[in-house]
Parts: sequence; C-alpha cells; structure tokens
Amino acid sequence: ADRGAELVKKGFPDRVPERAAKVLSYLIIGLRPVAAIISNLSYSFFWLMRWLVLWVSRRRVYYSDRFACDVTTNPNGLTRALLKIALGIAAEIKEKGQTTTFLEGFDLLLPVGVKQGMSIGSVGLHASFESILQWDIVNPYRQWLTVNNTHPLMGDRLQILSFYAKFWKLETELDWEGLSSKGQANSLKSDRQKLLILGAPFFGIPLGLVVALTFWLVGGIFYLLTWWQVDWLFGDFWLLAGCLPIGYSLGTIIRINRFFPDIRPLKILDDPSLPELLSSPEALPLDSQPVRLQGKLLGRSGMAGWLGQDLSIETKTGLVKLHYLSKLGPLGNLWPKSTRPCDLVGKSVTATGWWRRGATPWLDLDKLQAEGGKSIRSHHPIWSSIVAGVCALWGTYIIYRGSF
Repeated sequence: ADRGAELVKKGFPDRVPERAAKVLSYLIIGLRPVAAIISNLSYSFFWLMRWLVLWVSRRRVYYSDRFACDVTTNPNGLTRALLKIALGIAAEIKEKGQTTTFLEGFDLLLPVGVKQGMSIGSVGLHASFESILQWDIVNPYRQWLTVNNTHPLMGDRLQILSFYAKFWKLETELDWEGLSSKGQANSLKSDRQKLLILGAPFFGIPLGLVVALTFWLVGGIFYLLTWWQVDWLFGDFWLLAGCLPIGYSLGTIIRINRFFPDIRPLKILDDPSLPELLSSPEALPLDSQPVRLQGKLLGRSGMAGWLGQDLSIETKTGLVKLHYLSKLGPLGNLWPKSTRPCDLVGKSVTATGWWRRGATPWLDLDKLQAEGGKSIRSHHPIWSSIVAGVCALWGTYIIYRGSF
C-alpha cells in the first residue's frame, strides 16, 4: 500500500497507459485506508495475544539458563553470550533504523528481549554493565514491573549465573560485589506509597469491590431492621458491577498529577546521560522526571508505523523507547491526513517528555520537534483524564439503570 501511494505521488511509468494509471490511482487511494485499518488491527490483535504467554515466556528463560549451565558447566560463557546478543540487537536496530519484523516476530523465542537488548546493548557501550543492571537486582519493586515483559530482568538472570559460577568455584564474569543491594533494598522498603500510586487504577478495582461489599453489608443490616428505604443495597449485583469502573476511575485520577507533572523549564534535564538515568537503583516510573533528548528518530515509516509502536530515539549515549498518543486516542493515527511521528523517522529531532525507569525504560512523549520546525504533540494526560471520566460515568450509569 505504501509503495502504491508512492507511485501515485510520483507518477506511474510511461509504459502504463494513462487510463489504466487513473484507475490504479483511484484503487490505491480507495483501498489504502482499508489496508491500514486491517493491518493495524491485526497488529493490535498480535500484541493482545502475546499477553497470554508472557508469564510462561519469562519462566522458560530461567529454565533455559539453568539447562545451558548444566550442559556446558560454563555460566560465564552464557553471561558473555547474553550481553553480546544485547549489543547485537542494539546494533541491528541502529543499522536498520527500526525494529525489524524478524526481531519483533520472534521476540518470545529470543534469548534476550528486543526492548531489553535495545536499551542495555546501546547504553552498555558507554558504561559498565554492572552499573546499568544495578536496578535489576536492587530495586525491590522490579518484579512488579515485569508483568508486560517477555523476558525476566537481565540483571536478575546474570546475577543467578554468577551464583552458579561461585558454586562451581569459578571467577564471576561480572563484579557484583560493589553493589550494596541489601542496604539499598532496605532504604526503599518504606517508600511503598509510590508503588500504590503507580498501580492506583488497578488497585482501585478491588477497592471498588470492597466499597460495594460494604454497601451490601449496610443493606443487609437495614434489611434485618426492616428499613425498606435502604435494604435494596443488599445483594444488588448492579451496585457491585458499577463500583468496579468507578474504582478504576478514582485510581486513575489519583495517579494523573504524579504521573504527568507540569513540564517546567527549570525542572527539565536537558540531554542527560542515559547511563546516569539507568544506574539509579531507586527510580520508578512514577518519578516522572521531565527530560529533553536530542537525536535521530528511529522507527517504521509509512503505514507500518502509523500506530507509533516502534518509535525510539538514538542519542549520543544510547537508545530510548518513545511512547506516543495522538489527540484522537489510540486509533487517531488512522485518521486521514493526520500528522504522525512516523513522518519524522530518520530525521534529527528533540523529544520532550517524562522519563520512566521500569523493567524497560521509556519516555512518554509530550512534544516531538524536528529540526525544520515541524512538531507533534502527544496527549497522554488528556486521554488518561478522558478514560477516567468515561469509566466514572459508565459505573454511575450501571448503578442507576441496573444494566450495562
């Protein structure tokens, strides 16, 4: 479809009759939106289906590492291999300017996750692997943040391989002795409020369930007291169903201000060093540090990149994944003639947004600006508010109408 659109724009070869060229032009223009919708919906379905096997994929990696060590009795060799694979993935993405379909399609089966390799492999050229992977073995909330990852944390895997090496009286490939993991973990135990706020939308669902059951209890008490005005609360299914989306809505509202603070010039880190950002063991996605990164925009151009699913920026010190959301929501990029980040792929850009340090570091975009002056805004805070409002209204409707 992209090649056809390019032919329409540049013109068909002279050997194609004029009438046939016109017919083909109309067909391409008419069918391209249909192809875009089908292809992007298929891609979304592919990502949804991945969720069913993510936990199995992470568990498989631990068993495969153990099996490899049992067979080879060389955990240090496996450590070197995993790090070299990460370096290779990062080099491949830089060379191709995007995540190839091969890497993404076989992500679940690769020894190293593509997003992991992109981050660790690119930053590993500018800092020691021990400092980069410190977060993976120190942060006490790291396991909570791997839910949507295909592979377990690289630092966790390599530390286990170091334990195997010590068991066999071998010198470890990486030096973890300098990491005071126990002391760092203890200093973070008192900061669980961050984790609660980070997962507030999801914790809000069981909280809504608790509130609904409390109403049931109150209704049951009034039922025993024969107060018919309030006893309808007891056992009302629609009250229970309506409180769930309302709980999600309240959790989202609680998180919005912390997750998307105002980006003020004095608080922005201008083109920071990625090794320094990654080496902070206490960082969490909720920290929402405003940053401004400069570099080359990588990703898929044309229809393949309309959803903005493969955006990243190549800075002086590594690659960073970018998350973008159009003003019309997740499907807004399918709107005809909309301005998309994929239009800037391959150009030098300045990306401003909120830095997130999780199992896979990323940047939630606020603004993406090219050197020529063309800029694109992302709308994460607005859509978080819209989703919260819709869920609250839906929950209220369920309770009021007694139906979905």
